[in-house]
Amino acid sequence: MKSGYNLFIIIFAVLLTMLLFTSGTTPARRAGGTVNRIVSLSSSLTDQVNDLGAADMLVGVTMFNPMYKGHAAVVGSYVQPDMEKIISLRPHIVLVSDEDSIQTSLLADRFGLRYYRSARVFNFDDICAGYVQLAGLIGKENFALQQVES
Repeated sequence: MKSGYNLFIIIFAVLLTMLLFTSGTTPARRAGGTVNRIVSLSSSLTDQVNDLGAADMLVGVTMFNPMYKGHAAVVGSYVQPDMEKIISLRPHIVLVSDEDSIQTSLLADRFGLRYYRSARVFNFDDICAGYVQLAGLIGKENFALQQVES
């Protein structure tokens, strides 16, 4: 019984150390390749994917998406994402936002998931640039450019 407890303490200490010394050090990675299975941990990015006509690509969303009417699984919240659920969905990309899910990309990186982190927005031009960038990742760039120009 005591050896099991000691093993637990050692594993806990190692995991805690990894968390403390790696938080905030992992840069966001751009996704590459074909993207058609998306988990969105940001309601604003979920709305943008919907607006781009790509709601069918969403396989996971947070519980905070009142406008989303699709069939994607709920994967927790941006504060407490269910990483086991996310991994089981086998997403090609996980969408996170500096606006609301700063640490989530670190979790995604630890589990080997590709992710796209949108930058903070300060004005309308930032919103449009982020929209077009996201659209480019999911093959909808021409549509987004038309939307932004009109």
